[in-house]
Amino acid sequence: MGRRPESRGKCTFCGDSVVFSSMTKHLQSCVKRQEAVGKESSAKRSKIYGLKVWAAYNPAYWLFLEAAESTKLEDLDDFLRKTWLECCGHLSAFTIQDVRYEVETGEPDFMAKTFDEEESKTMDISLGSVLSSGMVFHYEYDFGSTTDLDLKVLWEREGRLNKKGVTVLSRNEPIGFKCAACGQPAESVCTECGDEKAASYCRACAAKHECSEEMLLPVVNSPRMGVCGYVGVDV
Repeated sequence: MGRRPESRGKCTFCGDSVVFSSMTKHLQSCVKRQEAVGKESSAKRSKIYGLKVWAAYNPAYWLFLEAAESTKLEDLDDFLRKTWLECCGHLSAFTIQDVRYEVETGEPDFMAKTFDEEESKTMDISLGSVLSSGMVFHYEYDFGSTTDLDLKVLWEREGRLNKKGVTVLSRNEPIGFKCAACGQPAESVCTECGDEKAASYCRACAAKHECSEEMLLPVVNSPRMGVCGYVGVDV
């Protein structure tokens, strides 16, 4: 079996289309990005983290981000939910150097895993308190049908972002799935059949598919595609 081609994404600064494995180097050397960084206000500068995020079991889905040190883990959690994950209000958690950070709900989660051997803290903590350059950490959304993400701190720099929260530097372009029956562009995936390639269908073939219509979810640019009730979000 041949190696799956790397997905590509556009640099938000220059518009170049770059593969995942080369995007870090591209962003660090992009002239347009360097110009944008040079125009940042010199007032109230702070530490800014460059982050790489990818789906742990399908690295075709990825993001390159920046966030100021004052940004909280709960802000990053909110961004990931809105961009890639949110479907039914599931719980989530970061694991950083064997410490688990969760959102405090005040209610028990009966589908959650048990983490007796890990220290648990709240996500109401700044990135600057827990991250450092080169660190790799983990994120989970939904402890029943879990979507796992890996994150890496690519760099630290001094600057001032133009907006609060998380800034997108690049994101993978939508992956073109083909209909398993006729080869046309797929629009839906059958959650009953399993494998996303073998279970992807165009509109016409989906209508004739043996599984019930309730088992079909839309093809979306997210590692959560085909899981639970996820139908994508507007970004």
